[in-house]
Amino acid sequence: MKIIGIVFIFCSLSAAGIAVGENYISVLRSIKRAETFLNTLLIGLENGRLSVMEMLKNASFSYDEETKAFADMLEANFKSEGGNIKRESILKSDFCKDKIASLSLLEAVDILGKCSAEEQIEKIKFCRENIRKRYDAAFILYNQKAKLSRSSGMLAGLLAAIILI
Repeated sequence: MKIIGIVFIFCSLSAAGIAVGENYISVLRSIKRAETFLNTLLIGLENGRLSVMEMLKNASFSYDEETKAFADMLEANFKSEGGNIKRESILKSDFCKDKIASLSLLEAVDILGKCSAEEQIEKIKFCRENIRKRYDAAFILYNQKAKLSRSSGMLAGLLAAIILI
């Protein structure tokens, strides 16, 4: 019975460390997802000169569920607010979990439909570059934190198992 308890504690603490590490990795994924979203908008502007609604429709069909939900939310905001997007809805959404990258994403989305296509393209490229720089800076930090969390969970599990023996 004692062995089962020790194994359970070790597995629980290891799983907790893995879960915390996965949270850090999900922040990195969300930053990359924001960059991909901006790339989709750029393709719509550069190649097709699509309207804002068409670009958001393309984005909602293109990628994962989070991107689809985000594009649908932007589309609904754009329709209901008469071409404006509620800043709070972007900042509160779980699409991009990093505040700095979210602000760059907000800056890019905020200009949609408000100026010429060339100005929109330049602004989105600028914001995409900021997000890319943020990803590069966050990658090292979050990757280290994820590894540390996983290792700490396993080490805590091992230490608890040794104490219980």
